[in-house]
Amino acid sequence: MNTKRTTAILCMTGLVVFCFAAGHLGSNNVSAQNGDGTWSCNVAGTYVHTSPSFDPEGNAAVIVTTLVPLDPMGTRLKMVERWTNSDSSLGGMFPEADMESPLFGEAVKVGHDTYKFSIMGYAFKKLQGDRGELQYISATAGSLRIIDCDTIEIFDVYLMLYGAEQDKDGDGFPDSDENPNICHGPFPGEARKRIPFMEPCVP
Repeated sequence: MNTKRTTAILCMTGLVVFCFAAGHLGSNNVSAQNGDGTWSCNVAGTYVHTSPSFDPEGNAAVIVTTLVPLDPMGTRLKMVERWTNSDSSLGGMFPEADMESPLFGEAVKVGHDTYKFSIMGYAFKKLQGDRGELQYISATAGSLRIIDCDTIEIFDVYLMLYGAEQDKDGDGFPDSDENPNICHGPFPGEARKRIPFMEPCVP
């Protein structure tokens, strides 16, 4: 009887420890220190930012970024960025580009609240009755910081552009011996706010 009771207690203790660990390891939270003490945030979410145009008379860019943890500790994040009203031709540099993909990639944790990221996307020329013809590959690399539970900052950003001819083997990546045709940066930090859950309106 004592042996059975001891076994049961050990099993229950193990289950409690497992549940406690699973709750913490599965939280995808980032802990950080600010002036008010320590806080913990779930980084998963979608964030939005408006960036002024390089042209003083141009429209601001509306940029949407989605972060999804790829492991229980949130050390790697899936990152998707969409310039919702972008100019695919980049001011006429690629006049035939008239459609583009979001930018896809990953962010890797390098500090208690900081990540390094790289993302890549594609721009195409629309073709009637066929898939688009690749015009260029765009890539962005930089840093991401969790400011608070509803705000991230993207900073030290570099923008790189590769022509379609720089992917000779057609695998979707610039060839390893190619340098970007255009490289700009670093760009200053920009805060992006979490898109909250919104209740429906009352007609």
